[in-house]
Amino acid sequence: MSTVWSVAKTYPQPSGGFIGISNFEVVNTDYWTNIDTDYKKENMDYGLTGTVVDYLSRFLLNGEDVRKAFDISYKGAKIAETIFGFTNALKIAEILGEIIIDLDDESIRAAYQLASFDLYYRNPTEIVDYRNLKPSKVTCEHVRYMVMRTHRFFIETSDIKKLGFTFDGGYTDKIGAGDGDILTEDTLWDIKTIKNNPSEAQYLQILMYWIMGQHSTFDCFNNISKIGIYNPRLNKAYICEISKIKEDIIHEIEKNVIGYGQAYAAPVKNTQIATNTFAIIDIETNFMDQVISLGVVIADKTNMHELWSGYYIVNSLYETPSMYGDMLFLENIKDPIIDSRPNIMTIIKNQLETYGTDRLLAYCGKFDYDRLPELSNYSWCDIADIAAYKQYNEQIPNNISLCATGKIKKGFKVSDMMHYLGEINYIETHNALGDALDELRMVKLLGLDISIYDEAFINRKRPPRREYVHPAKMHPKKPGYYSFEQAYSLLASYGMSKEKIQALVDEGKLSSIKEDGVLYVDSRETISIFNRL
Repeated sequence: MSTVWSVAKTYPQPSGGFIGISNFEVVNTDYWTNIDTDYKKENMDYGLTGTVVDYLSRFLLNGEDVRKAFDISYKGAKIAETIFGFTNALKIAEILGEIIIDLDDESIRAAYQLASFDLYYRNPTEIVDYRNLKPSKVTCEHVRYMVMRTHRFFIETSDIKKLGFTFDGGYTDKIGAGDGDILTEDTLWDIKTIKNNPSEAQYLQILMYWIMGQHSTFDCFNNISKIGIYNPRLNKAYICEISKIKEDIIHEIEKNVIGYGQAYAAPVKNTQIATNTFAIIDIETNFMDQVISLGVVIADKTNMHELWSGYYIVNSLYETPSMYGDMLFLENIKDPIIDSRPNIMTIIKNQLETYGTDRLLAYCGKFDYDRLPELSNYSWCDIADIAAYKQYNEQIPNNISLCATGKIKKGFKVSDMMHYLGEINYIETHNALGDALDELRMVKLLGLDISIYDEAFINRKRPPRREYVHPAKMHPKKPGYYSFEQAYSLLASYGMSKEKIQALVDEGKLSSIKEDGVLYVDSRETISIFNRL
């Protein structure tokens, strides 16, 4: 899986580069100019120092949230533990994160050690032992002042809109990873702590970021008209207006460097197909939380019959480490289309349009919704937010513990729900299309009108949820008589069979009378038995 930087530094550019320093306005800043930050006096890796300055700057700019600032490091720690067998890597990362509270030497040393986990995420071939990272006092001082310069530059000169960002929807089969530093009102910024002016590869890298932002699904890139590099080591900012870059250069980078090809043509609509449809979507991700496969099933809203299904695998990611990578190719699942994510999303949106589908259902659907921003304009509903509630799912056993809202307290995985709904031998495959088909079957078994799922909207305002009334609240606990059916309903809700209740009546353990042909039991006895259950 290639990153933006790995492509930028190896792509053969024309003489002078696609863009160079002549395209940029160079602005000298005067923050703590008396402080020497000569990299030759430092004892730490040049590149890692840049990462530490970047993350600590985000730490100060975002209100001192270590988790957000070192997000990639925590992801790397997860990969270190789950893939590389690094025992307690996540715990170590958590401990290091707790040490980072300011710009004192101890915080900076912890930042170096925590940032080293980035390599498990970005480039596992260059992994270093975090315990060997011991920045000197001089290194810590240099980092401290570079972070202070960065913080002051962005506080004084810019209106920050986003700290740390990706390009979902903008990745291709050539480039599957890459993340930027800072977005302001109109500029995409990269932080560099290099000793000289940026290289041709670094200018190309930030222009690629801007282009991929324009191809992504995020609106935050819409008003970005400039690219900029801030170097706190040199106290310099480099700013370029996109309008001053020739369009043919941008088009060449789009096509040849990043790899944007022709979009798939929309399929011809079948006017015979009913537009009264909904879709179920399921995804599988890798250990870096990237979508590697998608399964989509479109069904008729009235009879829940499948109308179309599709299975897709992201070509640049499916060989990356994942929990269920061995389930991507199954004999009983249709052959997948293996393509870039942009092309896959184009196909899916075309199919949704063809079938007139505006509603997407997913089980624990917030997970899928958050990872598919390309589909955020559709109405998303969470199947679990219906299936796990007793007032919607009458098949939930009466002996299952419920919250006051009617929701199952624990145990509401897809397999749990399918077992409750009668498929006692069901095993979840963790294949995106297989799971989507299973979730359609669950919707059928629940037997609810599709409009009920409005009460489980993820990205729309929900109507009031159907109220849950506990069975015990349905019957008065006062002397008198219950009809046999009332007593049965109350006692059965706590696990007593109808035959057992009848036996109690027959044995005289529940006093009973018959009135107008209806059997009644003494409520005092019913309440007594109810209280013993």
